Amino acid sequence: MKVNVLKQERQIMGVSKWETAGYNGCLSYYPGVGKTYTAFLAIKRIESFNKGVYLIVVPSEVLLMQWKKKIESFFNKGECQRIIVLTINKLLQDNC
Repeated sequence: MKVNVLKQERQIMGVSKWETAGYNGCLSYYPGVGKTYTAFLAIKRIESFNKGVYLIVVPSEVLLMQWKKKIESFFNKGECQRIIVLTINKLLQDNC
C-alpha cells in the first residue's frame, strides 16, 4: 500500500493538537485528507491509557457501512467490539 507521507503527517499533527487541547475540539479536513484514519489514530491514542467505548456518528447508511468495513480492517476484534457506529437518524430515533 502506497502511503502519502504528507497526508499522514497532517493526520498525526491534527491528533497531537487535539491531545494538547485536552481531547476537545473538532478537526475539519477537506474531502480525501483522511478524516477516517485520523479518527482511528485518535481512538488508538485514547486506548493507550483508557479502554472505553467509542461512538462514531455518521450522516448516512452508506457511510455507516464504509466505516464498519474500515474499522474491521484497522482494529483488532477486541477493539472493534468497543466501537459503535450509528447514523444520526438512528441515534435521534433511539434517544428522543
